[in-house]
Amino acid sequence: MISELTVTSHPQSRLKQFASALSVGREMAKTKEQLAEDKIVAMDMRLKALNIEGFGSEELRKKAEEFWDRIVRLESDKYDLEERQKRQEYDVIDYFSHTYFPTIYIFCDFYSS
Repeated sequence: MISELTVTSHPQSRLKQFASALSVGREMAKTKEQLAEDKIVAMDMRLKALNIEGFGSEELRKKAEEFWDRIVRLESDKYDLEERQKRQEYDVIDYFSHTYFPTIYIFCDFYSS
C-alpha cells in the first residue's frame, strides 16, 4: 500500500515557489532582443548619470582617478572570488573523490612508490 506523501508547508511559500518557476519560464521564453532590452533597462536603473559639466581639468583628473581606483578594487575582488571558487571546486572534488572512491587513491599510492 502506497501512502500519500503530504508536504506541510506554508501556502505562501508554495505560492512564491510557483511564482519563481513562472518567472524562470518567462525568462527562458524571451527572445534575444527582449533580453537585450531588459539588460539596458537594468543598466539604466543601476548607473547614475555622470554630471561633469563645468568641471575643470583638475576635477576631471580626480574623477578619473576615483574611477580607476574603483576599477582596480573591483578587478581585485573579482580575482579573489574567482580563486576562491576554484579552491572550493577543488575541495568539493577532493572530498567526493576521497569519500566515494577511496580505493583509487590507495591504488595510485601503491604504484607511485
